[in-house]
Amino acid sequence: GISFYGYKGGLLYEVGVGNGAENKVSWGKDLNREKNYWVTVRGENANGTGLSLSVEHNYDTKDTATAQKINNQWRFVPALGLRKGKADFVAGYIHGEDLNANFSNTDPKKMVFRGGTAGLAYVANPRWYLLLQYDRVESTDAISLNYNVITPSVSYHPTENLKFIFTAQVDLRPIHGVEYPLEKSIYDITIRTMF
Repeated sequence: GISFYGYKGGLLYEVGVGNGAENKVSWGKDLNREKNYWVTVRGENANGTGLSLSVEHNYDTKDTATAQKINNQWRFVPALGLRKGKADFVAGYIHGEDLNANFSNTDPKKMVFRGGTAGLAYVANPRWYLLLQYDRVESTDAISLNYNVITPSVSYHPTENLKFIFTAQVDLRPIHGVEYPLEKSIYDITIRTMF
């Protein structure tokens, strides 16, 4: 694919076009004749507070280049970022539609999903970074997409080349009216270093 982007006077923009997934059996053959398109616009002020909007249209195909089933996909993602002193707040919303999610030429099924994310970050000092993030996706058409987690994390930088990240991803989804047990959640320690 190819994209054109730029930044001028607090305005960031990008437009692009690209292919979908290539058929791994026939490398070099573009069986997805239709192209994907996207555009993003973001405006921000001098302290990093800004608004953005991304729109993406994809063609997902199945079968061969001469007998394709096409699924038109749309994604709309507005987002907001606020910065105040040592704190950052970000929030985003996504609305997605697949117009032929089951790849049928005779009985296409539409799939719609919506979701959002919100995060609050705080730089306590150069060594400590705190983050609390919430993510949720809902779809009545594709239950497997449903996602509802809260993720607190703490990063500690004892030196410039060493970082410890402590993360808990707590699953909040109910299952048959009962909350998921703790083992469905994820607890993680990451160590990053450079030499």
